[in-house]
Parts: sequence; C-alpha cells; structure tokens
Amino acid sequence: MKAVGKISALRRQRTITASPAPVHTGHQPTHIRVSPGSLSYRKPGEPAPSYCAFLESQIAAWEREREKASKVDIRALMAADVASGSSFAPPWSVEIVKSDTLDALEAETMAYRDRLAQLQRVSGKRLPASLPGNPAIFGIGPLKPATGANLLDSSPSALNAFIIDLLPGERKLPPLLRGPYDRRAGKYLFLIDQHGLHVLHELTPCTTTARGFGGHPQLPAVNGWAAIGGEAFFSDTDDRKVFINFGSGRFPPDSVAQMEATSRYWLACGMNEVVAVFENRDHSRRAYGLGDRYGQQLANKIYRRQRLIRDEMAQAALP
Repeated sequence: MKAVGKISALRRQRTITASPAPVHTGHQPTHIRVSPGSLSYRKPGEPAPSYCAFLESQIAAWEREREKASKVDIRALMAADVASGSSFAPPWSVEIVKSDTLDALEAETMAYRDRLAQLQRVSGKRLPASLPGNPAIFGIGPLKPATGANLLDSSPSALNAFIIDLLPGERKLPPLLRGPYDRRAGKYLFLIDQHGLHVLHELTPCTTTARGFGGHPQLPAVNGWAAIGGEAFFSDTDDRKVFINFGSGRFPPDSVAQMEATSRYWLACGMNEVVAVFENRDHSRRAYGLGDRYGQQLANKIYRRQRLIRDEMAQAALP
C-alpha cells in the first residue's frame, strides 16, 4: 500500500480547560537506545527490606525488558508491508445504536468534564483532577489501577503530546494512521477514563518506558487509572469505521457488558461502525486472551449508528 500522506498525530492538551494544539509533525522511527544500568540501593551484605526488594525486582524487570527493546527496529516495523494474519467470522450480532443512547453518552461525558474542570480550578493545581467516589462511568464501570504495570513505567508526561483525545459528539476526526486489522504499523492503544477516550499509536517512541514505546499505563489523564483498555485499527476504506479488541493486560475487561458499553462509547466518538472483536461468553470463567483478538475466524459483534454521520474526509493511509 502506497503512502498518501505524511504520518502525523495530533496533540490534544491533557487538561480539560485547554483547546487542542497540533505539535507533532511525524514519528521519527529509530532504533531504541539502551539506558545505563541502575545502581543498588543497599550496601553489600545488608539485608533488603521488603519494599527495597520489590523496588529492585522492578528495576531488574525494567532492564530486562529494555534489553529486549534495544533489538526492536521501529523503522522496519513501520515500513513492513505485511498483510493481516487474522480473519473474521460472520458477526454473532449486529446492533443498531439509537441516537438517544449516543446523546446520553455525550451528555454524561460533558457533565464529567465540567465537574472535573471545576474541581481543578478549586484545587489550583495544574494536573487534572479526579471525580470523588470513583463512580461507574459510561455503563462500563469504575476506574481501576493498571494491573501488573512496572513501577518505573508510570510517567506519562513524555507521551502527552502524542495522545489523541476523542469525545462523543465530535464530528471532525483528527489525522489517523489507517490500514487493515492486525497490521502492527497501524495499531493504536486505547483506554477510557472520566475524561473520555484516549488513543496512542503504539509505535510512538518513548525513552521513559522499558519497551521503548508507549503502553496503556501512559494513557490515563490522571492518576494512572482507567475503566478499560484495548487496541484499535482504523479502517483504510471507511473513515468512520474502526476495529477494536480488548487486548490490554493493564486494563482488561471483566465482562461482556463492559465490552459492549465500550463499543457504544467508541461509536459515540465520531464512528459510524465499530467492529468489536470478542466472543459472547462468561469471561469470569475464561478471561479475554490473545486467541480472542488475533487468529482465524475471530468472533465479533458489529455496532452501527442509527443515524450515520455523512461527510468526506482525507485521511492518511498506511505505507
């Protein structure tokens, strides 16, 4: 597939009182450089307190992951013209989502953002505030901390310029990489928190993370908590179609109901059709896994707007 435009991403300010400003002019694919090793915090022969032992295990795990990352060539991954290795079964269900449902999600989002902006002004702090009581949001559930994240990977600030914030009711989509499902160069990570839906191109270089590019822990707007996460691939044949799965080890789904609510929220955020890759089963008995999101004849459900957004937009296709 030939490139029809420069790869770009749109900066959206992470504070909810600011307007978006484009700053990113393109990814700069490069080999990931290995950072120097970390020194021990203990004297030789001195027993380690439990927290020191935990911290050292986190450092060791970070450095092992960083060593693997040093062998990753982002330029080669972006340039690889590899066809998708997955295929879809006929959808097990097609849901037509009424405008009233999408309008309600927009109203809920705006109410949260107004409340969060007020809390931030009262606090006088620059960082976004969080809602008291941690309520269930958008029919998905309450926020939760990232599962199994490395303590040293918790700094999101290095990637803020590249995170795209999508909101219900928006009619103009930002520039996005597009291509077939299951092509690494077009994969976005996503999560949903009280500020809305956030997406990040997975291969965005980041020197502060062990693997050398962004992950789900870097996406939340505040405190590193989110309701759910996954992966997204934006269609190169339909500007308002997206394929999503729920492959986030940090913010995994707990139930089919959560995945359905997530898919409707995606639809509210400017999409006409969402192909959600999951099987209708009890996930408390068998968790969502790799075989659910990649492979042959993947189970999926389709969500469509009752009233479609009709426009023509020029989007960048994958090279």
